[in-house]
Amino acid sequence: MTLSKVFNLVAAVLGMLGALILYKGSFAYESPGAYMDNAMVDAMRSRNTRRLFAQRLGLGLISASFALQIAALLLE
Repeated sequence: MTLSKVFNLVAAVLGMLGALILYKGSFAYESPGAYMDNAMVDAMRSRNTRRLFAQRLGLGLISASFALQIAALLLE
């Protein structure tokens, strides 16, 4: 197995993992309701923060897979 094939394989895995994480974190954010207490608002913010992190992580992994694809293309 050549180095470019290894890069392509790693890029495919990173891209798939990034897409799955992005899908999991891409559900709509919650907005506060009219009758929420502080504990409910804090829990909602925590869930929104997790979604934002998953979105950024997913996009980062997809971007890394594109960078590896470019590197594999340049190695051939």
